[in-house]
Order: sequence, then C-alpha cells, then structure tokens
Amino acid sequence: MHYFSLYLFIQYTLAILDTSRLHTNEFGILHFETVGKALLSLYKYKIDMNTSGLVQRKTQAVQQAIASRTADAEAVDAEISDSENSDKETRLTLMEEVLLLGLKDHEGYTSFWNDCLSPGLRGCILIELALRGRIQLEKKGMRRKSLALRKVQLMSDLPTGDIILDEALKHIKETDPPLTVQSWIEYLSGESWNPLKLRYQLKNVRERLAKNLVEKGVLTTEKRNFILFDMTTHPVQNSEAKQKLIKKVQEAVLSRWTNDVHRLNKRMLSLIILAHSSDVLENSFAALSDEDYEIATKRVRQLLELDFEAECARSNASEIIWACCGFSFDIRETGVFKSFYLLFTHFFTYQFYIKRTDMKKLAFVAPFYSFMSSGF
Repeated sequence: MHYFSLYLFIQYTLAILDTSRLHTNEFGILHFETVGKALLSLYKYKIDMNTSGLVQRKTQAVQQAIASRTADAEAVDAEISDSENSDKETRLTLMEEVLLLGLKDHEGYTSFWNDCLSPGLRGCILIELALRGRIQLEKKGMRRKSLALRKVQLMSDLPTGDIILDEALKHIKETDPPLTVQSWIEYLSGESWNPLKLRYQLKNVRERLAKNLVEKGVLTTEKRNFILFDMTTHPVQNSEAKQKLIKKVQEAVLSRWTNDVHRLNKRMLSLIILAHSSDVLENSFAALSDEDYEIATKRVRQLLELDFEAECARSNASEIIWACCGFSFDIRETGVFKSFYLLFTHFFTYQFYIKRTDMKKLAFVAPFYSFMSSGF
C-alpha cells in the first residue's frame, strides 16, 4: 500500500512542477485526473487485498478443520495400536467379540435359529467406526431431531486397517444424501426390498470375521459333514482368549458395575448391549451362580430400559452407540418369524439343489440360495 502512496506523491509533485501549465486551466484538470487515477488504483488494490485475505482465512479454517479431524482419527488409531502392542492379550474388534460369544466352542458355528446376529454385527461395525473417529451423527439442530432421524456423517476417510470396516466406510463416504443408522444396518445386512440398495450389502461377514480370529490364533478351521452338505466350521482353539472375554463381560455387570452408565467404558457398554441385541449375551452368563445370574440380568435390563434420547443428550455421550441400541429392540422382536422363514427357504432350496442335479444348471436356484445365505 505504501508504494501507491509514494506514486501519488510523485504524480502530485510532477503536476505542480509542470511550469509550462501553471497559468493555464489545464493544470487543474491535469492535477485532479492524476490524483483521481492514483486514488482509484489505491482503492482497487485495497479491495483485492481484503478479498484475498478473506478467501485465504476461510481456506485456512477449512484446512485446519480437516487436519484436526484427521489428527483425531490418527490419534485413536495410535491409541489402539499402542494398546495392541502393550497388552499381551489378543486385541479384538467389537464384531469379533460378539461373534466369539455366539460361536459354539467345539462345533465352531453359531446357532441356526439366531437371526439377530447379522444385523447386530452391522451395528458393531458402525459403533467401531464411531469409536475410531471415522463417523458421527449429525447435530440435532433447532428441530431437535430424534436419534432415529439423524443421519450418519463422515468425519474422516482414513483407512482403519480392517477390511470390513474400510468397506463399510467406503459405502458411507460415497453415499449422498447421508442415511440414518437404521438404514445403514438394514442395507449393510442386505435386508432391503430395494434392489438398488443391495450393493451396500457386506457379504460373508461371519466367515470373514472367523478368518480374522483364525489369523489371531483364537479359532481354527475344520470341515464338518452335515449329511446333505459339507460346511467349514471354526472351533475355538484358544479357549483362554474366550474365557477372558466372558470374564470381562461378567465383571462389567457384577464387580465393576456402576449405576452411572456414562462411567462405563464405551466399548464395554457397546459390547453388552449389542451382544444382547445379537442374542449371544446369555452365553456369557451360563457359568454364573443363580444369585449372580439374577443380578447380572437385572442390571442388563436396567441398561435396556434407559431413555436413550436422554442419555444421548448428556455430555461426552457417544450418540451412535445409543442410536444402535434403540434399533436393537426391533431386531429382537422380529427374530422368531424370520427364523421360520429362513428354515423354509433353506429346506426348499436344498431339496431342489440336492435331489435334482439338473437344477444346478438353472439360473435361479444357485443365486437364490446365495442371496439367502450371503447375509449371514
């Protein structure tokens, strides 16, 4: 700006020193034209500087916000990595813990009648992403939206290192407009009548989680014959890891119980509620005495009877956890009818697939069975 001030002074001096025009009317015109041009140039320069400053400050603010979110996600990943390196126990994700609780130790597979496990695992995926700082619920806003109506927003697209989590994160990132927690659980489970939403389905989640547990030395792989077909099973190899998980759940509802749920560890709170919604929590209480079992089930009921909207409004509350908890009750209510439906469809498919070998060539049989089984 001082360069233009100097320029203005020089132009003004030259106009005065122009002695040939001192006594003419042109001097006044020359003087005012020169000064006016200089002032106009100075004004334009000032506007450009202010505009560029605003744009620069706005760009810096956006970059700082993105960097802050990325730093938070990296900090969470570093904390998880440190805990994995410092802790001698095998570090499991929420999905792996829920599946491990539902697996039969020697048989190596989950109960056929448990149709709550599939959407329960999808809820675990959303909560795991939230705990790692990748997603969050949108703000309530002036309309005070309920948990069921609030959309899932992306915080960071930084990879987690887990294939299933990264696949779900990719779907969330590419979806516009955003979806609710209930919609994501349904779409990731493949339980949608809209064929355009089937691309969101995470296939073979149980098998992929079981393979992760095999790589971590918790499970092993075997082939079992079920008369009509052979099936890959994953019996428990490291029983100590499962017993530690069961003991951790038991202590959370017994010796380490607190009436203030916000003092509970968020991961443990999520595990208890999602294990219940997946119908595998009872397996953790099987070895308890009658007295301890009554206390444990009573405290779990206290958790489930909470007002999730009120708990979500409290400070430092993980909103996605409570949103998934609210949706878990719908899963349990529709479980029995869906089990009979799956039993009928599996029986029908196997009868045609086994007894009529020529049906293998037909286009609709294999895709039908694959579609019914892929959500598992």
